[in-house]
Amino acid sequence: MVYKGITSPQTIISLTNGTQYYFKFFTRIGNVWSSGIETSATPTSASLASDYYRSIATGNWNATATWQSSHDGINWVNATLTPTSSANTITIQNTHTVTATASVSADQFTVNAGGQLTVNSGQTLTIADGTGTDLTVNGTLVNSGTITTTGTLAFGSGVFINMPRMVAQSQLLPGM
Repeated sequence: MVYKGITSPQTIISLTNGTQYYFKFFTRIGNVWSSGIETSATPTSASLASDYYRSIATGNWNATATWQSSHDGINWVNATLTPTSSANTITIQNTHTVTATASVSADQFTVNAGGQLTVNSGQTLTIADGTGTDLTVNGTLVNSGTITTTGTLAFGSGVFINMPRMVAQSQLLPGM
């Protein structure tokens, strides 16, 4: 990119997240150019509360390292926020265990087969009532805390559920 002018700052668009880019800046006085200075930058996309979220590893719900986010559900980046009920969807993927170590609210939330959600003692998972099924469990749900819901819950066949404490005002859809 070549820029000639005095307007500051300049914005460069259409860069790929996670790709390192190198820049060299020059000044000119009359016909004489400086030798320039070099720098590099790696762009990242910040998560939005309304993004799609999926687990990328086993970890705590409130740790960004546990999650990836996507504005479109296709292109994924490491999350800079953790998911809440404002998220478009939330998915715990196969082989990942996500633990709620702090109280959290979720909606449009799925635990895939082979995945696990654990709610720790003293914590509350609130399932918000949004459009469609609000919690779908095809994996494992372990509740040592409290799950509160006014939404619709669906449980797949062969699901393991350990829930000694649940406050429900919801529609349960067993054996999907």
